[in-house]
Amino acid sequence: MSCDTKHHANIYLFDIETTGLGPHCKIIEICLHAVDRWSLEKCEANSQTPPRVVDKLALCVDPEMEISDKAEEMTGLSRELLQCNQRGAFREGVAKLIKSFLEIHFDE
Repeated sequence: MSCDTKHHANIYLFDIETTGLGPHCKIIEICLHAVDRWSLEKCEANSQTPPRVVDKLALCVDPEMEISDKAEEMTGLSRELLQCNQRGAFREGVAKLIKSFLEIHFDE
């Protein structure tokens, strides 16, 4: 089976949730989605079938600061929940996971 990579490449979506909207906010959740480009392009606006997700990575991190009430309401994440689930801060290990996710999709 032949596969034309021009038409079957993925589109990458990054969704980042933070402690609030100010300039000193910190990340509390990162979601990366690799979506099949062809299925996204063929998806009708009112379609009941979503585009095909090829891979996804979701990571929650402890911001080591309070989360605004609005951010907590929107995300469902609280500082207490992140600490109870032993989520660490955004450090090198988190960056390595993101890098690894991207490396499986791109040739170096």
